[in-house]
Amino acid sequence: MAQSRNSNVLLLAAAQAGLLGSTMTIVSFGGLAGKSLTITPELATLPVSLSIATAALVTAPMSMLMKRIGRRRGFMIGALSGILGMLIAMMATFVGSFALFCLGTMLLGPFHASGQYYRFAAIESVGSGHEGRAVSIVLLGSVVAAVAMPSLTQHASSLFEGSFYAGIFLNGLILVALTLIPISLLKGEDPADTALDDETGVPARPLKKIALQPAYITAVVNAMGAYAMMSFVMTATPLAMEICGFDTVTSTEVIRNHVLAMFLPGLVSGKLIDRFGALPVIFTGHISFAAAFMVALSGISTMHFSVSLILLGIGWNFGYVGATSMLAKTYTTSESSKAQGLNEFLVFGFYALSSAASGLVLAWWGWQMVNFAVIIILGVTIAVTFWYAMRHYNTPKPVGSIGPA
Repeated sequence: MAQSRNSNVLLLAAAQAGLLGSTMTIVSFGGLAGKSLTITPELATLPVSLSIATAALVTAPMSMLMKRIGRRRGFMIGALSGILGMLIAMMATFVGSFALFCLGTMLLGPFHASGQYYRFAAIESVGSGHEGRAVSIVLLGSVVAAVAMPSLTQHASSLFEGSFYAGIFLNGLILVALTLIPISLLKGEDPADTALDDETGVPARPLKKIALQPAYITAVVNAMGAYAMMSFVMTATPLAMEICGFDTVTSTEVIRNHVLAMFLPGLVSGKLIDRFGALPVIFTGHISFAAAFMVALSGISTMHFSVSLILLGIGWNFGYVGATSMLAKTYTTSESSKAQGLNEFLVFGFYALSSAASGLVLAWWGWQMVNFAVIIILGVTIAVTFWYAMRHYNTPKPVGSIGPA
């Protein structure tokens, strides 16, 4: 049993590589492709935002669906939607249709939504006490994609004469299709969604009671903040670098380094969480975010973009992995689908809003305002976490409570 659980974590890490490859394709080229297909610069990042918004809308239903049909089938449905989305996006670049391109990116939403549950499936495989390490291992699968993507996209972009982006989205289609292999090999099924928790025999609590826990609120706010800050800056970066005169190859390298910085800290972040707890790691992420924004505001050279995006990636990893580990301690087995579903809906909803807003802020006020805006998000995230740390972290828990108070 332990061997099958460990193999599940590794299989989910392999699937995460395909998921990240799809995400990098959209983030790196969605805005640029959108700009080439529309005469309205403010709409350039709309395809990226639609992909994220669709993911936000289906995250909660996807969680409930997986509770009924199992993780494996749910992941496969998501992957099939992603394959169709990449195919339509590729065709849109051939015919020059912005509307068709938006449809393709929207269909990527269910794939990205289902992929957000890879880390929860890993947590369920390893059990209590190893949540941080399981999440980190899954996210480390993204490193493979991050290393390979620049050369893959450079080769793919020349596949079709006269259509620079068609080959790139074909490459994305192949990466999504490859996730079907590890997904199909996953072992075990999900626990039944019952009124009583299998572990404690205590009745499952209503969603409102779960969501009003201080630890749940703090975990969700940190996950929302980490994704929003990362998305706001990363979505705008390729367009900002183009405005500053950098070519696509340079911006792709910057994004590649950023993605590596998002996932390589997983080598240590999970172990740190399992040893010291989530809060110290989350606060370290806040410091990295602050440093990223300061560097971005200090100049617009390649070095400034690169260092800022690397620090942004480190901040995301510590904040997001810490928040996920913290969240996992606030609900029981029978409460998992609704607790996870609400979290993913809120995270992706804010992620979509920030992605859409970044293009508008960049077009209207410029790169510096993009970074001033995320400082506000960081301030709110720090305030909520500090409130929890001061008032609730060391508060004795009532008998029968779940996780931190």
